[in-house]
Amino acid sequence: MIYEKINNDDPIRQGDIFLNVPFVSLVCENDVLISEDKDEFVERRLSSLISEVGKKFYTLAELTFVPGIVISQDCDATRAETISLAHIIPLTTPFDFSKKLQQQCRLIRQINSDADKRRYFYLPAELKYLNFSKEMVVDFRSIIPLKRQDSNLLINQRKAKLNSEAKEHFKEKLAQFFRQYPVDEWYSFTKEQLNEYQKEREDVKPKPWQV
Repeated sequence: MIYEKINNDDPIRQGDIFLNVPFVSLVCENDVLISEDKDEFVERRLSSLISEVGKKFYTLAELTFVPGIVISQDCDATRAETISLAHIIPLTTPFDFSKKLQQQCRLIRQINSDADKRRYFYLPAELKYLNFSKEMVVDFRSIIPLKRQDSNLLINQRKAKLNSEAKEHFKEKLAQFFRQYPVDEWYSFTKEQLNEYQKEREDVKPKPWQV
């Protein structure tokens, strides 16, 4: 298996896997309870606070605990004030709800960008250390900041690390994701292919040469 046991006294390194990391999600267009002094909470739209730079607010927010993998480089993971982790999600999450494109469109899409493969890193199911009952993927688009003092408190949630071969692959995939060139994967479609693609992606606008 691609995982190795980790000891709590080992320094935090890239590729270390935490099982339960606090994850807060806030949507700027939502109304939330806000306080400046922790005593009196009022309902305000989060976006209305953006202009109040430098002020500190307290809010009631939805909190979940999710698995994550350290993406900070080893030197930052050891010394930086904040450690970055990428969210680990079930393999079915990003794929179950997307409809299949026609084979021709899918092939061109993969040749042009291969975006699905770049933004995910596959993690096999594992029960001994991680209690992953199903296949998982790292989602490089979803980043979780973890303060160093919190990482010390959560160190018992660090259950495993990637072995040397998997870690090298992980580092390369991570680098590829952050240096990728943004490309509209439909730019080389014929007009007919684009029409098929737009059945799945209504927001896609044709290029001048596709009109």
